[in-house]
Amino acid sequence: KLNFRIQIKHNLLHSDYARYEAFHGQAGFITYGINAGGIKLNPEQYREDSSLRARGGNTQAEHPIAAPLRAILQEANSKGKRPPVSSFNHCGMAFAFHSPDVKGILLGVSRLQQLEDSLRFYTAITTYDYQDLYQRLKNLYVQYAGKV
Repeated sequence: KLNFRIQIKHNLLHSDYARYEAFHGQAGFITYGINAGGIKLNPEQYREDSSLRARGGNTQAEHPIAAPLRAILQEANSKGKRPPVSSFNHCGMAFAFHSPDVKGILLGVSRLQQLEDSLRFYTAITTYDYQDLYQRLKNLYVQYAGKV
């Protein structure tokens, strides 16, 4: 039997998972693009060299998914006894990690600090239960995928 992985773009705004339905349950998927092009929860978090700005995105206005995400995080972080979820990256990582057939997440970090933060949160999602967060993110994906 061939052991293989398929790389898919998979985030809160877009996922290629359905495109590979013939391989569901057979292949492991490696996700990339979990930050959806560099979206932040607050426009003040964008740096001059931000990924979203480099792609021509508007870093002055709040992204439409940011406010609903902050509400989800407020509820998720009230659960206690687990590290808080504090960024779009954390949301994207939790969404990918708990998605069916996902066997890995490619990180496209540009700074060491981002890598360290991602690795800390990866340790958290492999240690603590974030299924409630995943369910809320999955519902949000249904609302926003392909619409913003």
